[in-house]
Amino acid sequence: MNLTFTTACLIMGPRLGRFKGRHPVPIKSHSIPLLAIGFFVLVFGFLAFNGGSQVLRVTTLDYHPPTHPSPPPSKGSISNPGDGEAVALAFVSTIVAACSGGVVGLLAHKMATGFWKINPTINGALAGQFLAYTAPRQCGVSF
Repeated sequence: MNLTFTTACLIMGPRLGRFKGRHPVPIKSHSIPLLAIGFFVLVFGFLAFNGGSQVLRVTTLDYHPPTHPSPPPSKGSISNPGDGEAVALAFVSTIVAACSGGVVGLLAHKMATGFWKINPTINGALAGQFLAYTAPRQCGVSF
């Protein structure tokens, strides 16, 4: 997928009006309230996806059959022992990663330009949530 998008970008080139000569032209934000609403929608989506993925991982990968025959735990439920802790850890790691990414984005923009803006904060928080989405939580230290 990355190779496909990179090839398409190289073929199409930059957007019209993005550069004047060799100097980039900054693109203005369209609507900060819509940006914030979209961010919060993505936050809830990431929380649901990470929590659900963590439950599925716990119920399928960590299942050890008992010595006596019994049905395996149901996939994707939160009623089995240990599922609540797994979902809570997924939520906490997602929120901590988003907060960390937002703070880094805000401070990096402040140091680079001298101004506070919400756009790099939201971009940093989304990058942090994507990191939480791709990071293996089972290898980390629990809180």
